Amino acid sequence: MRPIFGYNIGDLAAQHVLFDGVWIDSTSTGLVVTATAATDTSFSSVVGQLTNGVDDNLGIGTCDLTCDWYGWPESNWFNLTTHDFAPASITSISLRVDVLHFGLAPLGEPIVYFHFTVTVYGTSTVPVVPRSWGRLKALYR
Repeated sequence: MRPIFGYNIGDLAAQHVLFDGVWIDSTSTGLVVTATAATDTSFSSVVGQLTNGVDDNLGIGTCDLTCDWYGWPESNWFNLTTHDFAPASITSISLRVDVLHFGLAPLGEPIVYFHFTVTVYGTSTVPVVPRSWGRLKALYR
């Protein structure tokens, strides 16, 4: 399966997601992947959304045959005191696989349980809480 992190997930004409070229499985715990302008074609689009001054809906999830994801406004994900990272200069974004498990729900439908940490790196004076640039941890059931 592939991790995804970005905007307009599910709208193939408009979506901009990072890490969708990376394949992970339950043995990937601890894996850290990093996206930059040089390594991910969607990096500039995602950074543009993260720094446009608008509290856009940001999503995270996993994809295999279909994608399971959820999203919230950027300020909620990163504990920002502003709408987003504007006027930051973002240089890279990393995703660490903390947990990835597969199972079945009580009615037999598949469940993907994941816990990812996303960290944004760059330079700016963007006020955040706490004093780091922010971490995102997500759980999907």
